[in-house]
Formats: sequence, C-alpha cells, structure tokens
Amino acid sequence: MKKLSLVLSMVLVAGMAMAQNSSVISTTGDYNDAFITQGTANNNTASILQVQSATSAYHALAQISQEASSWGKISQYDTRNYATIGENLNDRAEIYQNGKVNSSNIAFGYGQGSNVGYVEQVGTYNGGYMYTTGHNNGNQADPLSIKQYGNSNGAIIESGWNAPESNWNKASINQNGDLNTSKIRQEGGDGNDARVNQTGKENHADVVQTGSYLVASIDQYGGDGNIVNLKQSGGMANIDQNGNSNKVQGLQTAGSAEGKLWAEFAGAKLDVMQIGAENTLDLNSTSPGAIVDVYQNGIQNQGIVKN
Repeated sequence: MKKLSLVLSMVLVAGMAMAQNSSVISTTGDYNDAFITQGTANNNTASILQVQSATSAYHALAQISQEASSWGKISQYDTRNYATIGENLNDRAEIYQNGKVNSSNIAFGYGQGSNVGYVEQVGTYNGGYMYTTGHNNGNQADPLSIKQYGNSNGAIIESGWNAPESNWNKASINQNGDLNTSKIRQEGGDGNDARVNQTGKENHADVVQTGSYLVASIDQYGGDGNIVNLKQSGGMANIDQNGNSNKVQGLQTAGSAEGKLWAEFAGAKLDVMQIGAENTLDLNSTSPGAIVDVYQNGIQNQGIVKN
C-alpha cells in the first residue's frame, strides 16, 4: 500500500480596528491552508505565499478578507490551488498563480473610484473570476485586469454587474494561448470600458454591455477558429480578427429562423475588421443612425448586417 503523507497547516491572523495592520503568511508543502482577516482600519496589508510539491495530487487554499482601504496579495505555485480575496472599499487585490488547474476569485463589495484588481495565471486549465459592484476603477489605467498565459484557461469579469449606479468601470482580459474563453459583463451603468485581447486559436470572447457612453474593444490574433460573441447597447465597439474561420456572432443558445446567432448592437458606431479566409459576421444592428463599418480581406468571407 502506498503511504500518503498529509500536512495540514492553518493560520488565522485577525487585525481589528487599529491603524495599518500588516499580516504575512508563507507556507511550503502540500495541503496547506492560510487565512487572513482584517477589520475596518485603513491602510491594512495582507500577503500569502504558498509553494507546493510538484504533483497534481495536492492542493492549497488561501483566503484574504479586508473591510477598509487595504491591499491584499496571494501568490501560489504548482497545482490545484484556490485563492480568494474579498475587499469592501477602495482597495487593491492581486493574485498570482503558476501551475495548472488553479482557481482565483476577487470580489469588491463597494468602491468610489479606486478599486484595483489584478489576476495573473501561468499554465493550463486555470480559472480567473472578478466581481465588483458600485463605482469602481475610473481613475486607474487598467483597474480590473486578468492575464493568462497557456491553454484551456477561462476568465470572467463582472464589473458593476446588476448595479444601475455603477459607472465608469474599466475591465480587461489578456490571454495568450489556445482554447481559452473570456467574458466581460457590464450592465446597468454609463461610461464603462471592456477590452479583450486574445492571441492563439479557437479562443472565445464574450462581451455584454448595457448603458450609455460604453466602449468595447476585442482583438483576436495569431490563430484560426476564434469566436466573438457581442451584445452591446449604448456605445461604441471595435472588433479585429486575424486568421481563418473566425466568427462574430451572438450569445444566443439557439439559432434564429435563419439559422443564425446574431450579434446584437444598439450603439453609435461599430468597426469590424477580419483578415483571412472563411471568416463570417452575423450582426443585428438596431440603433437608428448607427454607423457599422465592416472590412474583410481574404477569400470566402461573408458579412451580414441587418437592421
């Protein structure tokens, strides 16, 4: 019988209402859990570093919870790690994971213009998720950002989702590899900005925005079989695809009577550029006076715009 060695280490650090608390946890080995909870004081800092053995059989859990203007950071190396940071007001949260089958989650409860969230994952089968409500990130260059390097990764940012007062949010996803998926969802606010950049093949990018003065930018380069699913109401959008058999379409789960999955655009201006062969665009533009500019360069491409 194979002998299994199990090490469980749990550390809880609690900082109550006192100024500028600082907490650091570092673990080495397998099956280690680390938790940091800090109260309502401002300028708190929390950092967790976890390093595992090089095997897919183990996992580690790290969690940071902060109530006031604070900074939290989690770094994890190897396989099957789980990282969660919860912030409430004008905070900064960072997660770095290197390995495979890792999961990260950042949630901002409320903010007034200076929440910053950053996730970077290197490896395969990783998942990054970020969620915010309230006003966030308007005064930052790249405030809500997920970067992934590798294949079969997934990234989701719900920025101001289901919060009508949530305005001027910025969200970006950058993925380098194949078979990656991304989704940015910004609903119920004005001046929101969504940007997706994917390099590789068979990647999917979903962008959903409703409100006014919206901006969406989606770039897919360096591969074939990429798909953009767009639904925007109230702004401008730009889509660039370079490769073959790429598609711009909608988010519906079933085709229309024409057998199409129509991308939905009800804004002021949409630019679509597709370079390569056998690319397709299926677009339903419903905004009166909207400008839709489509450029396709290659062979056997097809673009359909209806209104």
